Amino acid sequence: MLNIKESINLIGESKIKNETAVYMTATVTTDSSGTPTVVTNVLNEELYKGNRKECRADISSFTDNVYEIQDRIFGENTEETKEEAEVEAN
Repeated sequence: MLNIKESINLIGESKIKNETAVYMTATVTTDSSGTPTVVTNVLNEELYKGNRKECRADISSFTDNVYEIQDRIFGENTEETKEEAEVEAN
């Protein structure tokens, strides 16, 4: 039996002077769990060390985007949202 699941994939790069210091990926399932997997890879240690604040800000922004997607999925899959949609339709 074939079982297909959907997910949303994100890719982010923290670049300093056009060079990638940190590479980030995330996958968020679109089912009711909305479970995210976030991976952060430092590609250039020296660049990262010298620009930690900027890189950390980019990592934080990337993670915030992942959480926004997760929140949208939770909103789309909650019974409360379905009930609100039914009330608005009537």
